[in-house]
Amino acid sequence: MKNLINKIFTINDLKDRADDISLENYEEFKAALKTVGRYSPQIISNGRVNHYWIQDLIACLTGGEITPGGQGNSLPDLFWGEEQIEVKGLTDKEFSNNTPTRVSASKFFASNGGITAIKKLGENQEAIKKLVFDASYTDDYYMLTLTCGLDVEADYEDITIMFVSTALLIENLISNVGDYNYKTPEGKEKSKNIKYPYTCVDLESLKKNLEVV
Repeated sequence: MKNLINKIFTINDLKDRADDISLENYEEFKAALKTVGRYSPQIISNGRVNHYWIQDLIACLTGGEITPGGQGNSLPDLFWGEEQIEVKGLTDKEFSNNTPTRVSASKFFASNGGITAIKKLGENQEAIKKLVFDASYTDDYYMLTLTCGLDVEADYEDITIMFVSTALLIENLISNVGDYNYKTPEGKEKSKNIKYPYTCVDLESLKKNLEVV
């Protein structure tokens, strides 16, 4: 995995690097997911759920180099030896348009409890930064996966992953609030309202620092 740090790749690229046993396990896993998808499609498409099997799928293809953590149990999503990996999902549309994407701890999303804590700090940007950083960006790496709203009929091999060092992710966090301007890969100018600092990454600038496999 070391040669995939700060790169954009797909599940298929992991398959190309997998050993025979891992590939056999992957095919069994994939068949099971296809069956689940026929009867419970939200397990495949819902980003609040599918991160569980995405993490297991990655672990499966790395032959034990990466192992599942303890989602919801104060453990990282994935272990890479003694190093830790956080997994975050985004949509194909966000990726394709370079839309600023939420990467902080999920407690700072929507109406979760972290938002109340931020609001209590008013305009104190340094205090907000400390609050967000105390709960986020503590793992060594991030895997940003294009799995939110995943089509139940999608080929899992086509799922795109950005494997990013946390240091690089932090360099590309958006510290401003209000309308944030960015450009699509085609050069179209767009903007997104950023409500809270240090919760979203500038995907446009981050992708410029990542190599595509």
